[in-house]
Amino acid sequence: MSEQAIVFQIVDDLDGFRALKREWDELLQIARGDYFQSFAFCHSTLESGPQDLRQRLHCIIGRKEGKLVVVWPLVTFKKGLLKCVGPLTPPNRSPSDVLIAPSVGVKDAARQVLRFVVRSGKAALVELWRVRLSSPLCESLEGNAAVARWSEEVTPMVANNGHADWKAFATSRVGRTRTPPDYVKRRLENNMAIRFEFVDRSDARIGSLIEWFTQHKREWAKDNGISSLWIDSEDSVKFWRELLLNGADAPCQFRMMVLSSDQEPLAVNIIAVCNHSTYLVANTYDKKYSKLSPGTVIIDYWVKWAFEQGLNIDFGPGDQQYKTYWSGGLTYKSASFLILASRWARLAYAGKQAAQQAFKRVKRHQPGQRLAQST
Repeated sequence: MSEQAIVFQIVDDLDGFRALKREWDELLQIARGDYFQSFAFCHSTLESGPQDLRQRLHCIIGRKEGKLVVVWPLVTFKKGLLKCVGPLTPPNRSPSDVLIAPSVGVKDAARQVLRFVVRSGKAALVELWRVRLSSPLCESLEGNAAVARWSEEVTPMVANNGHADWKAFATSRVGRTRTPPDYVKRRLENNMAIRFEFVDRSDARIGSLIEWFTQHKREWAKDNGISSLWIDSEDSVKFWRELLLNGADAPCQFRMMVLSSDQEPLAVNIIAVCNHSTYLVANTYDKKYSKLSPGTVIIDYWVKWAFEQGLNIDFGPGDQQYKTYWSGGLTYKSASFLILASRWARLAYAGKQAAQQAFKRVKRHQPGQRLAQST
Protein backbone atom coordinates (compact mmCIF):
# COMPACT_ATOMS: atom_id res chain seq x y z
CA MET A 1 0.00 0.00 0.00
CA SER A 2 1.49 3.36 -1.05
CA GLU A 3 2.20 6.07 1.50
CA GLN A 4 -0.52 8.70 1.79
CA ALA A 5 0.38 12.02 0.17
CA ILE A 6 0.27 15.42 1.83
CA VAL A 7 -3.05 17.12 1.11
CA PHE A 8 -2.70 20.89 0.80
CA GLN A 9 -5.43 23.46 1.28
CA ILE A 10 -5.82 27.23 1.67
CA VAL A 11 -7.03 28.95 4.82
CA ASP A 12 -8.18 32.44 3.86
CA ASP A 13 -10.57 33.43 6.66
CA LEU A 14 -9.77 34.63 10.18
CA ASP A 15 -11.89 32.04 12.00
CA GLY A 16 -10.26 29.18 10.10
CA PHE A 17 -6.85 30.67 10.79
CA ARG A 18 -7.50 30.94 14.53
CA ALA A 19 -8.76 27.36 14.63
CA LEU A 20 -5.25 26.18 13.69
CA LYS A 21 -3.65 27.50 16.88
CA ARG A 22 -3.38 24.28 18.92
CA GLU A 23 -2.08 22.14 16.04
CA TRP A 24 0.19 24.95 14.85
CA ASP A 25 1.73 25.35 18.31
CA GLU A 26 2.40 21.59 18.41
CA LEU A 27 3.99 21.63 14.94
CA LEU A 28 6.22 24.57 15.91
CA GLN A 29 7.68 22.49 18.74
CA ILE A 30 8.02 19.30 16.70
CA ALA A 31 9.74 21.12 13.82
CA ARG A 32 11.82 23.29 16.20
CA GLY A 33 10.62 26.37 14.36
CA ASP A 34 11.70 29.98 14.75
CA TYR A 35 9.67 32.78 16.35
CA PHE A 36 8.51 34.21 13.01
CA GLN A 37 6.95 30.82 12.16
CA SER A 38 4.83 30.86 15.32
CA PHE A 39 1.06 31.27 15.39
CA ALA A 40 1.45 34.17 17.85
CA PHE A 41 3.70 36.19 15.52
CA CYS A 42 1.60 35.58 12.40
CA HIS A 43 -1.72 36.16 14.21
CA SER A 44 -0.40 39.45 15.62
CA THR A 45 0.51 40.51 12.08
CA LEU A 46 -2.95 39.62 10.84
CA GLU A 47 -4.76 41.40 13.68
CA SER A 48 -2.69 44.58 13.45
CA GLY A 49 -2.53 45.01 9.69
CA PRO A 50 -4.73 47.40 7.71
CA GLN A 51 -8.12 46.09 6.65
CA ASP A 52 -7.10 46.36 3.02
CA LEU A 53 -8.97 44.36 0.40
CA ARG A 54 -5.89 44.51 -1.83
CA GLN A 55 -4.07 42.15 0.58
CA ARG A 56 -5.66 38.82 1.43
CA LEU A 57 -4.80 35.99 3.78
CA HIS A 58 -3.48 32.97 1.89
CA CYS A 59 -2.24 30.52 4.55
CA ILE A 60 -1.22 27.16 3.11
CA ILE A 61 -1.59 24.10 5.31
CA GLY A 62 -0.75 20.48 4.55
CA ARG A 63 -2.18 17.41 6.25
CA LYS A 64 -1.04 13.82 6.15
CA GLU A 65 -3.47 11.23 7.45
CA GLY A 66 -5.38 14.13 8.98
CA LYS A 67 -2.40 15.47 10.93
CA LEU A 68 -1.09 19.00 10.34
CA VAL A 69 2.43 18.67 8.90
CA VAL A 70 2.91 21.88 6.87
CA VAL A 71 2.04 25.53 7.60
CA TRP A 72 3.07 28.38 5.35
CA PRO A 73 1.45 31.68 6.40
CA LEU A 74 1.22 33.89 3.32
CA VAL A 75 -0.75 36.77 1.84
CA THR A 76 -1.62 37.70 -1.73
CA PHE A 77 -1.49 41.24 -3.08
CA LYS A 78 -0.98 43.18 -6.30
CA LYS A 79 2.25 44.67 -7.64
CA GLY A 80 1.06 46.77 -10.50
CA LEU A 81 -1.04 44.41 -12.61
CA LEU A 82 0.65 41.26 -11.30
CA LYS A 83 -0.58 39.08 -8.46
CA CYS A 84 2.09 38.48 -5.83
CA VAL A 85 2.44 36.07 -2.92
CA GLY A 86 4.46 37.12 0.13
CA PRO A 87 4.94 36.18 3.79
CA LEU A 88 2.45 36.97 6.54
CA THR A 89 4.82 39.23 8.48
CA PRO A 90 4.89 42.95 9.27
CA PRO A 91 6.06 45.02 6.26
CA ASN A 92 9.54 45.44 7.74
CA ARG A 93 11.22 42.53 5.97
CA SER A 94 10.96 40.19 8.93
CA PRO A 95 12.37 36.69 8.35
CA SER A 96 9.99 34.08 6.98
CA ASP A 97 9.89 30.38 6.14
CA VAL A 98 7.59 27.41 5.69
CA LEU A 99 7.07 25.18 8.76
CA ILE A 100 7.34 21.44 8.00
CA ALA A 101 7.19 18.39 10.26
CA PRO A 102 10.49 16.46 10.00
CA SER A 103 8.59 13.17 9.68
CA VAL A 104 7.33 13.89 6.14
CA GLY A 105 10.60 14.53 4.30
CA VAL A 106 11.17 18.26 4.42
CA LYS A 107 12.89 18.72 1.04
CA ASP A 108 10.17 16.98 -0.94
CA ALA A 109 7.44 18.70 1.09
CA ALA A 110 9.05 22.11 0.40
CA ARG A 111 9.01 21.47 -3.36
CA GLN A 112 5.39 20.32 -3.19
CA VAL A 113 4.14 23.29 -1.19
CA LEU A 114 5.97 25.78 -3.43
CA ARG A 115 4.25 24.30 -6.50
CA PHE A 116 0.92 24.44 -4.69
CA VAL A 117 1.44 28.10 -3.73
CA VAL A 118 2.03 29.13 -7.34
CA ARG A 119 -0.98 27.15 -8.61
CA SER A 120 -3.43 27.96 -5.83
CA GLY A 121 -2.66 31.66 -5.66
CA LYS A 122 -2.41 31.99 -9.44
CA ALA A 123 0.64 34.03 -8.55
CA ALA A 124 2.86 35.75 -11.06
CA LEU A 125 5.44 36.64 -8.39
CA VAL A 126 6.57 35.04 -5.13
CA GLU A 127 8.64 37.41 -2.97
CA LEU A 128 10.20 36.23 0.30
CA TRP A 129 12.55 37.82 2.81
CA ARG A 130 15.39 36.44 4.91
CA VAL A 131 14.82 32.72 4.48
CA ARG A 132 17.63 30.78 6.12
CA LEU A 133 19.90 29.19 3.49
CA SER A 134 19.73 25.85 5.30
CA SER A 135 15.94 25.87 4.89
CA PRO A 136 14.52 23.17 2.60
CA LEU A 137 12.75 25.99 0.78
CA CYS A 138 16.06 27.56 -0.27
CA GLU A 139 17.52 24.16 -1.11
CA SER A 140 14.54 23.41 -3.35
CA LEU A 141 15.26 26.56 -5.39
CA GLU A 142 18.86 25.69 -6.29
CA GLY A 143 19.34 26.11 -10.03
CA ASN A 144 15.74 27.24 -10.53
CA ALA A 145 15.66 29.54 -13.56
CA ALA A 146 12.51 31.24 -12.25
CA VAL A 147 14.50 32.93 -9.46
CA ALA A 148 15.14 36.44 -10.78
CA ARG A 149 16.56 38.19 -7.73
CA TRP A 150 18.58 36.65 -4.92
CA SER A 151 20.47 38.51 -2.19
CA GLU A 152 22.14 37.08 0.89
CA GLU A 153 22.97 38.53 4.30
CA VAL A 154 24.61 37.30 7.46
CA THR A 155 23.07 36.95 10.91
CA PRO A 156 25.39 36.73 13.96
CA MET A 157 24.46 34.16 16.60
CA VAL A 158 25.71 32.37 19.71
CA ALA A 159 25.48 28.60 20.14
CA ASN A 160 25.32 28.16 23.90
CA ASN A 161 27.65 25.23 24.34
CA GLY A 162 31.31 24.56 24.97
CA HIS A 163 31.72 27.04 27.85
CA ALA A 164 31.66 25.96 31.46
CA ASP A 165 30.36 29.24 32.87
CA TRP A 166 29.60 32.86 32.04
CA LYS A 167 33.07 34.12 32.93
CA ALA A 168 34.71 31.63 30.57
CA PHE A 169 32.34 32.63 27.78
CA ALA A 170 32.68 36.39 28.34
CA THR A 171 36.48 36.32 28.44
CA SER A 172 36.55 34.32 25.18
CA ARG A 173 35.04 37.26 23.24
CA VAL A 174 37.45 39.41 21.22
CA GLY A 175 37.01 43.13 20.48
CA ARG A 176 35.49 46.14 22.23
CA THR A 177 38.84 46.92 23.81
CA ARG A 178 37.75 50.52 24.51
CA THR A 179 34.18 49.68 25.58
CA PRO A 180 34.12 46.25 27.27
CA PRO A 181 30.78 45.25 28.85
CA ASP A 182 31.83 45.88 32.45
CA TYR A 183 33.15 49.33 31.55
CA VAL A 184 30.01 50.60 29.76
CA LYS A 185 27.77 49.29 32.53
CA ARG A 186 29.91 50.90 35.23
CA ARG A 187 30.02 54.19 33.30
CA LEU A 188 26.21 54.26 33.19
CA GLU A 189 25.95 53.34 36.89
CA ASN A 190 28.34 56.17 37.78
CA ASN A 191 25.80 58.61 36.33
CA MET A 192 22.56 57.10 37.61
CA ALA A 193 21.04 54.17 39.47
CA ILE A 194 19.85 51.59 36.94
CA ARG A 195 17.47 48.65 36.96
CA PHE A 196 16.95 45.73 34.56
CA GLU A 197 13.59 43.97 34.46
CA PHE A 198 11.10 42.09 32.33
CA VAL A 199 7.78 43.90 32.01
CA ASP A 200 5.14 41.30 31.20
CA ARG A 201 1.54 41.46 29.96
CA SER A 202 0.09 41.64 33.48
CA ASP A 203 2.11 44.78 34.33
CA ALA A 204 0.10 48.03 34.24
CA ARG A 205 3.08 49.81 32.63
CA ILE A 206 3.20 47.64 29.51
CA GLY A 207 0.93 49.89 27.41
CA SER A 208 2.87 53.09 28.07
CA LEU A 209 6.17 51.27 27.50
CA ILE A 210 4.98 50.08 24.07
CA GLU A 211 4.17 53.70 23.23
CA TRP A 212 7.62 54.76 24.47
CA PHE A 213 9.26 52.02 22.42
CA THR A 214 7.53 52.94 19.15
CA GLN A 215 8.16 56.66 19.60
CA HIS A 216 11.88 56.18 20.22
CA LYS A 217 12.10 53.64 17.39
CA ARG A 218 10.71 56.32 15.06
CA GLU A 219 13.26 58.86 16.32
CA TRP A 220 16.06 56.34 15.83
CA ALA A 221 14.92 55.59 12.26
CA LYS A 222 14.73 59.30 11.42
CA ASP A 223 18.20 60.00 12.85
CA ASN A 224 19.63 57.12 10.80
CA GLY A 225 17.98 58.18 7.55
CA ILE A 226 15.66 55.17 7.49
CA SER A 227 12.29 55.80 5.88
CA SER A 228 9.64 53.28 6.93
CA LEU A 229 5.92 53.82 6.50
CA TRP A 230 5.30 50.90 8.86
CA ILE A 231 7.45 52.22 11.73
CA ASP A 232 5.66 55.57 11.45
CA SER A 233 2.20 54.02 11.27
CA GLU A 234 -0.30 53.13 13.97
CA ASP A 235 -0.13 49.55 12.65
CA SER A 236 3.30 49.11 14.25
CA VAL A 237 1.91 50.14 17.65
CA LYS A 238 -0.97 47.69 17.23
CA PHE A 239 1.43 44.92 16.23
CA TRP A 240 3.62 45.28 19.33
CA ARG A 241 0.49 45.41 21.51
CA GLU A 242 -0.89 42.22 19.97
CA LEU A 243 2.45 40.47 20.26
CA LEU A 244 3.23 41.44 23.87
CA LEU A 245 -0.24 41.40 25.43
CA ASN A 246 -1.47 38.03 24.12
CA GLY A 247 -0.21 34.46 23.83
CA ALA A 248 0.36 33.63 27.50
CA ASP A 249 -0.02 29.89 26.77
CA ALA A 250 2.02 29.86 23.54
CA PRO A 251 5.21 27.79 23.13
CA CYS A 252 6.92 30.87 21.67
CA GLN A 253 7.01 33.76 24.13
CA PHE A 254 7.54 37.45 23.31
CA ARG A 255 8.82 39.59 26.16
CA MET A 256 9.84 43.18 26.85
CA MET A 257 13.15 43.76 28.64
CA VAL A 258 13.57 47.25 30.11
CA LEU A 259 16.58 49.18 31.37
CA SER A 260 15.41 52.10 33.50
CA SER A 261 16.56 54.76 35.94
CA ASP A 262 14.25 56.30 38.52
CA GLN A 263 11.31 54.55 36.78
CA GLU A 264 12.15 56.21 33.45
CA PRO A 265 13.08 53.86 30.56
CA LEU A 266 16.53 54.24 29.03
CA ALA A 267 16.43 51.31 26.59
CA VAL A 268 14.06 48.50 25.62
CA ASN A 269 14.56 45.11 23.97
CA ILE A 270 11.69 43.09 22.55
CA ILE A 271 12.83 39.48 22.49
CA ALA A 272 11.41 36.09 21.59
CA VAL A 273 12.10 32.81 23.38
CA CYS A 274 11.35 29.82 21.20
CA ASN A 275 12.68 26.24 21.05
CA HIS A 276 15.84 26.73 23.15
CA SER A 277 16.75 30.01 21.43
CA THR A 278 16.22 33.68 22.15
CA TYR A 279 15.96 36.28 19.40
CA LEU A 280 16.43 40.03 19.37
CA VAL A 281 13.21 41.01 17.59
CA ALA A 282 13.58 44.79 18.04
CA ASN A 283 15.34 47.27 20.30
CA THR A 284 15.74 51.00 20.86
CA TYR A 285 16.98 53.53 23.42
CA ASP A 286 16.59 57.14 24.52
CA LYS A 287 18.99 59.14 22.37
CA LYS A 288 19.39 61.72 25.17
CA TYR A 289 21.67 59.20 26.84
CA SER A 290 23.44 57.92 23.73
CA LYS A 291 26.88 58.91 25.07
CA LEU A 292 26.30 56.48 27.96
CA SER A 293 25.35 53.61 25.58
CA PRO A 294 22.16 52.33 27.29
CA GLY A 295 21.32 50.32 24.15
CA THR A 296 24.61 48.45 24.41
CA VAL A 297 24.23 47.93 28.17
CA ILE A 298 20.82 46.27 27.80
CA ILE A 299 22.10 44.03 24.98
CA ASP A 300 24.99 42.91 27.20
CA TYR A 301 22.53 42.15 29.99
CA TRP A 302 20.28 40.15 27.64
CA VAL A 303 23.25 38.08 26.42
CA LYS A 304 24.22 37.23 30.02
CA TRP A 305 20.61 36.37 30.89
CA ALA A 306 20.32 34.13 27.80
CA PHE A 307 23.59 32.35 28.63
CA GLU A 308 22.43 31.63 32.17
CA GLN A 309 19.12 30.29 30.79
CA GLY A 310 21.00 27.92 28.49
CA LEU A 311 19.58 29.54 25.34
CA ASN A 312 21.13 29.98 21.92
CA ILE A 313 21.14 33.63 20.81
CA ASP A 314 20.05 35.08 17.46
CA PHE A 315 20.92 38.77 17.04
CA GLY A 316 19.11 39.30 13.75
CA PRO A 317 20.88 40.38 10.55
CA GLY A 318 23.49 43.12 10.67
CA ASP A 319 27.12 43.81 11.47
CA GLN A 320 26.78 46.10 14.48
CA GLN A 321 29.74 45.86 16.84
CA TYR A 322 27.79 44.27 19.69
CA LYS A 323 26.61 41.50 17.35
CA THR A 324 30.03 40.64 15.96
CA TYR A 325 31.59 40.89 19.43
CA TRP A 326 29.24 38.51 21.23
CA SER A 327 28.89 36.07 18.32
CA GLY A 328 32.63 35.56 18.07
CA GLY A 329 32.27 35.30 14.29
CA LEU A 330 29.57 32.61 14.36
CA THR A 331 26.90 33.37 11.76
CA TYR A 332 24.34 31.88 9.43
CA LYS A 333 23.18 33.14 6.05
CA SER A 334 19.70 33.96 4.84
CA ALA A 335 18.40 34.87 1.40
CA SER A 336 15.74 37.24 0.08
CA PHE A 337 14.47 36.42 -3.37
CA LEU A 338 11.91 36.98 -6.09
CA ILE A 339 10.44 34.09 -8.09
CA LEU A 340 8.93 34.81 -11.49
CA ALA A 341 6.15 32.25 -11.49
CA SER A 342 4.44 33.12 -14.77
CA ARG A 343 5.23 34.09 -18.35
CA TRP A 344 3.71 37.53 -17.76
CA ALA A 345 5.95 38.06 -14.74
CA ARG A 346 9.04 37.15 -16.75
CA LEU A 347 8.06 39.55 -19.54
CA ALA A 348 7.30 42.37 -17.08
CA TYR A 349 10.56 41.81 -15.20
CA ALA A 350 12.60 41.74 -18.42
CA GLY A 351 10.92 44.97 -19.52
CA LYS A 352 11.66 46.64 -16.20
CA GLN A 353 15.33 45.57 -16.33
CA ALA A 354 15.66 46.85 -19.90
CA ALA A 355 14.12 50.20 -18.93
CA GLN A 356 16.52 50.55 -15.99
CA GLN A 357 19.53 49.79 -18.19
CA ALA A 358 18.35 52.30 -20.81
CA PHE A 359 17.92 54.97 -18.12
CA LYS A 360 21.47 54.33 -16.86
CA ARG A 361 22.87 54.64 -20.40
CA VAL A 362 21.04 57.93 -20.97
CA LYS A 363 22.30 59.26 -17.66
CA ARG A 364 25.89 58.33 -18.50
CA HIS A 365 25.71 60.27 -21.76
CA GLN A 366 24.21 63.48 -20.38
CA PRO A 367 26.56 66.51 -20.86
CA GLY A 368 26.73 67.17 -17.14
CA GLN A 369 27.72 63.59 -16.48
CA ARG A 370 30.54 63.70 -19.07
CA LEU A 371 31.87 66.91 -17.53
CA ALA A 372 31.80 65.39 -14.06
CA GLN A 373 33.63 62.30 -15.28
CA SER A 374 36.35 64.36 -16.98
CA THR A 375 37.26 66.44 -13.93
